[in-house]
Amino acid sequence: MKRREFLKYSVVAGTGALVGASSFPFVSLGASKKPIKIGLSTPLSGVLTDYGVRLEKGARLAVEAINEQGGILGRKIDLIVEDDKTDPAAASLKAKKLVFKDKVDFLMGTIASSTTLAVINAIKGTKVPFFWVVEGEDKNCIGGRKDKTRKYVFGIGPTPEQKFEKFTPYMVKNFGKTVYFVGSDYVFPHFVINSGKESLKKHGGSTIGEEYGPLGTTEWSSVITKIEKAKPEILFSVVVGNDGIAFVKQVMNFGLKEKMVITGFPSFSPATYSGVADYSEGIYLPTCYSELLDNPVNKEFVKRYKEKYNPKWPIAEIANAGYATVHFIKAGAENAGTTDPDKFVKAVEGLRLMAPQGEMRINPENHLADQHIYLCKIQNRQYNVVQDFGMIVHPDHSGCSG
Repeated sequence: MKRREFLKYSVVAGTGALVGASSFPFVSLGASKKPIKIGLSTPLSGVLTDYGVRLEKGARLAVEAINEQGGILGRKIDLIVEDDKTDPAAASLKAKKLVFKDKVDFLMGTIASSTTLAVINAIKGTKVPFFWVVEGEDKNCIGGRKDKTRKYVFGIGPTPEQKFEKFTPYMVKNFGKTVYFVGSDYVFPHFVINSGKESLKKHGGSTIGEEYGPLGTTEWSSVITKIEKAKPEILFSVVVGNDGIAFVKQVMNFGLKEKMVITGFPSFSPATYSGVADYSEGIYLPTCYSELLDNPVNKEFVKRYKEKYNPKWPIAEIANAGYATVHFIKAGAENAGTTDPDKFVKAVEGLRLMAPQGEMRINPENHLADQHIYLCKIQNRQYNVVQDFGMIVHPDHSGCSG
């Protein structure tokens, strides 16, 4: 392995230390000991609170682990958290506060596509590296162009294209070819469903219905009646947060599970599992994370998470994303030997990391994370890994909303 390639490969050790780049500390005796500030914009109130709280928990766990080992470049990490309330205007204001008042070195978050794009626009021109962490459509291009990548923006969560690449052929082969899609009416669910429809057509399936409900929708009986009349083989739900909990409960109470296969994301995400636990047994879904993944980094992450938070329910993939993102920041800064934004970007491009979810790589072409996608089955209140679909690469800037 060439030295340059070696320096690009970093492994999150169980203690939070990094093997590879961090084996070569760049700290000089005269280095600044001011803390490295990471800003986190996340919904701690509103419809996506379940996701936001877990994101913060994962990020804080990483900060604690890294600070125990001496921080980044010998400097402690300060995590500054702001509630974006799943509101683009609030997200924009919070991002500006974090960048211009708190003077963070790095920024991470959010959950909703609208708030993520609001943050990107709010800090444009500042050179502060921003990591959006949740699964979602590609937001890293400029003006929808496939050949233009935002220099200081990185995506950690999987895209719909990555999840559908191997899941759709599995779904068509094992569950059926006719699908009815239902989603919340905002950017992300529309992108998921459009991606799903394209993938379904490519693999010989067909879409026989498509419905959306505004955020805050808790009554789904009219939509469920349409689904029942259409008689699809598969119902695919992209209804999010508390709305998704309400939708899943009503679907199951109407008896649709006996008439069709039910799947989807993020409706059956661990982040909202507490609300759908009694309705999710036997559900299959594609995901980037399960707390049952058998690798040393995940075992240490799960151990730390349970010791600190004592969760009643399975650990959410968004907590893993928060944990991995902070470690990506550490690895990039230590590979660069500095927090200088331009040098940091060069160090992060192509960077490989062992995270709780497995090996990840920041694709230098589109700044999205190449990552493993797993087929999981919810059984005995756990996300059991049925199959590792392997490392999936998002194609160029396909499906970009940036």
